Amino acid sequence: MNVITENDLISWVRQSIRDENFHNCKIEFAGKSEKGEGYLGEIVYVNVSGTTNDGGTKTLDLVIKYSKNHSYLRKVSPVKSAFRREIFVYDQIFPIFDKFQREKHIQDVFGTVPKCYKTIILDDMEVLVLNNIRKLGYEMHDGKKTLNLCHLKALLVEYAKLHALSELLVKDAGSLLSDLTEEEEPQSAIIHGDCWNNNFMFFYPNKDKSCPSKVAILDWQISGLRSPAIDLSFLIYANSSKQELRKFDELMDVYYASFSQFVQQLGSEPDQVFPYADLRKHWKKYSLFGLLFVPMVWRLVLTNKEEVPVFEDLKEGQEFGSVMVRDAIGDRDAYYERLKPVVSHFFDCPF
Repeated sequence: MNVITENDLISWVRQSIRDENFHNCKIEFAGKSEKGEGYLGEIVYVNVSGTTNDGGTKTLDLVIKYSKNHSYLRKVSPVKSAFRREIFVYDQIFPIFDKFQREKHIQDVFGTVPKCYKTIILDDMEVLVLNNIRKLGYEMHDGKKTLNLCHLKALLVEYAKLHALSELLVKDAGSLLSDLTEEEEPQSAIIHGDCWNNNFMFFYPNKDKSCPSKVAILDWQISGLRSPAIDLSFLIYANSSKQELRKFDELMDVYYASFSQFVQQLGSEPDQVFPYADLRKHWKKYSLFGLLFVPMVWRLVLTNKEEVPVFEDLKEGQEFGSVMVRDAIGDRDAYYERLKPVVSHFFDCPF
């Protein structure tokens, strides 16, 4: 395992800002991720300030996200494939989305991801340099709390755009998207696949934090070409309390209305792309995915910081999954309070 030095970080930043018109600049480190914030990677926050070639001043706030390079961990875990998949999505998929939306003259675009300045693939590490959207006013939601109806609806609108875009592009970009394909289902879409609270940031127009005006979706490491219902079930089951689950039909209506509207803006008809009846069929077939992820997600969310899995502690011969096994749950009552209504909804849902 090679230790990442300050010189490594500076080198990555300099590669990232080559096209940013800096004449000279100062690079300052502004913190890093804490335990439990990155399971397969590390995050460093950087501020770049200086003068431009035309004599002006400029500041960039960046996030350097890089994979863990523990050799045994990379051998037995999906670190390498996860980071390279995220790099593929940023380098190949999002530019296709941007181009397609420009061609269709879309005003309210899908663009709820941080700008990526640079991706780097090394022999034993992968690196992404992204815009630090905290500096734009985006905030994390309290990880130990579920999302209210307004937050869920805001996210569903963006997932609807993602799924609409990718379903229409699947045929045109089939060879490129083959790198994302695992089990291709008819009416597959590019999904996020990691729809828990830790991977969202929200922008609030005022001090009222009950309803965001914008959302950002982070961490595309397990993105793939699969059923949209996988994203929907993961999002709703991993982030809802009993109160939000009672509004399930309303949430699905918001999703499909947004999907339909965006498909029409892109020049197609929703009934020809993904009819509502087929959405119901996909939910019945794939909602188990969301249910199965809920226990793991809530164990991680409610685990005390000192009990958070540390993958660098993995020893030769030890299985990757064993690090995830923890008997301790920080708040057992809260864990079962979250889990019970989700299980009940899965078995009782008439959708």
